[in-house]
Amino acid sequence: MSSLSISCDTNSLNPVECELIPCTINYTGQAKVTSYFKPTISETGPSKYSASFRGKPLDGIDLPLDSDTIGVVCEKTFGSLDTIKLKPIGTFDKIRAWNWDSKPSSNDVHVQALQWLKISSSIHDPISPQRLLEEEEKSKEN
Repeated sequence: MSSLSISCDTNSLNPVECELIPCTINYTGQAKVTSYFKPTISETGPSKYSASFRGKPLDGIDLPLDSDTIGVVCEKTFGSLDTIKLKPIGTFDKIRAWNWDSKPSSNDVHVQALQWLKISSSIHDPISPQRLLEEEEKSKEN
């Protein structure tokens, strides 16, 4: 069974912008994204954007991470033949997600993935005895 563990001092990492663009590019390596991809703020509202990529119109929205979540961008480095290491290179507190065929909505997979982080902690976090007693008292009042 594989496992992943990332341990780093996130205070020493520089903030970076994280963008999800609906495309596949057959290239591996550094890219000067900021030189070629310059979104402009849409007039439709706050945190909503429009841009184009290779002639395709894109609509984007900022998806903030919860205050207790830190996004980390990692670079893959290789150790021995059977070891892959991840080197943290930056942090982010929001993801800008783009669609080319529809307006961003709560039905988007990346929006639902961020919602799942909240839901999964509610399902899997342990409940303290104190909280259990509080919930029982609330149910008796109703």
